[in-house]
Amino acid sequence: MENKSNIALIGFRGTGKTQIGKRLAKRLNMDFFDTDKEIIRETGKTIPEIFEQSGEAGFREIEKEVIKRVSTMDNVCISCGGGVILFEENIINLRKNAIIILLESEAKIIYRRIKRDRNRPALTEKEGIEEVKHLLSEREHLYQRSADYKVDTSYDSLDNCVQKIIDVMNEAGLL
Repeated sequence: MENKSNIALIGFRGTGKTQIGKRLAKRLNMDFFDTDKEIIRETGKTIPEIFEQSGEAGFREIEKEVIKRVSTMDNVCISCGGGVILFEENIINLRKNAIIILLESEAKIIYRRIKRDRNRPALTEKEGIEEVKHLLSEREHLYQRSADYKVDTSYDSLDNCVQKIIDVMNEAGLL
């Protein structure tokens, strides 16, 4: 993979990074690493608890350390938290050894996927679909700037999304 042994999946919450990442790692005989799960494991706290106790800034500092560490690993498919793109340092670290693939989805589909998940803290004063649309508009340029390749996950099954990623990488000569 262009002398890079990892795949980093970025995108808004609810675009399928974790579920697709697990299946992609299995198909490509890679290890799987979920940055949010690692943060939970390391701190012994849920993400909402971290946000409540340390704020988003505290969470992002922990996330930076996890990204720095995982970027030194080899043959890993990495599911990154939705806000990983907020700090250029994270993208620089990921790029050292990973192809970065942006998973995209329509706002209404993202909202439908995440609306009952209590492990995703509110990030603005807005609620529901309005928060999703607001954050997507704020982050869109960062996602686009950070991505080497993009895959839409709106209407496909998880397995079809995995195949789309493999197809994109094959077309680019990375597999």
